[in-house]
Amino acid sequence: MNLKPLILSALLIGSPPINAKLITYQFSGFVNEIIEVKCTSIIGGGLVERCGGSEFGYPDSYLAFDNKLISTYDVFTGSFSVDTDAPYSLSRDGNGALYENSVQDYQFEMSGLQLPMPGLSPPDYLASPGYGYFLVSDYQYSYDEITATNYLTSEDWFVSSLVGLSSGHSNVFDGTGVPTEIDFDALPIRRFQLSIGNRANYNQTTINGTLTSFSVVSVPEPATGVLFLASAGLVALRRKKAQS
Repeated sequence: MNLKPLILSALLIGSPPINAKLITYQFSGFVNEIIEVKCTSIIGGGLVERCGGSEFGYPDSYLAFDNKLISTYDVFTGSFSVDTDAPYSLSRDGNGALYENSVQDYQFEMSGLQLPMPGLSPPDYLASPGYGYFLVSDYQYSYDEITATNYLTSEDWFVSSLVGLSSGHSNVFDGTGVPTEIDFDALPIRRFQLSIGNRANYNQTTINGTLTSFSVVSVPEPATGVLFLASAGLVALRRKKAQS
């Protein structure tokens, strides 16, 4: 029996890894500031309608979707994945890479508020349109940083989220690839921002926060199924030769 075709089949048929190109991160923090921008007048109409004046406020709490009350010092948690195969563009100096449409599976929870919002259907459901980006900067003699953004949208609302960490004045990353390891202590400048815009009245609320943790949850794994089947084929071949 010729076992060589079996070995080749094992190499080709091996089980593909799950989410082999995704790196998943998780984060947590607390709210330190709420900024409300209320539109006081609307000018124009149709496609050119816009806010003609606004006033700012700094409340201690904000009543968000589904009557969820968000207050300063509330704790939040979240996670997202980055597609390492997403197209990217380099900055002119080559020290920064912007991975376009790369942020996936965004999840966020704070004070009972969940994003995306479960149990709702369009047009109320805040769905991700799929154009979040991931920025990696490696300025070897200045600072390093990573920034992830995500967007959620419905007929009445538009929500943007930003998670960012910077080293300040030290070199942390080696190149502009999507990091598979995070040294949280080496990235002391940490920020979170959730902006909520009302399409009907043009009011906008920005929730600023401080990150207390940011880590890698999972990274791409090798195709272990392929390696196992190939190894089994080689063992069988050796046994066949020993018997003959």
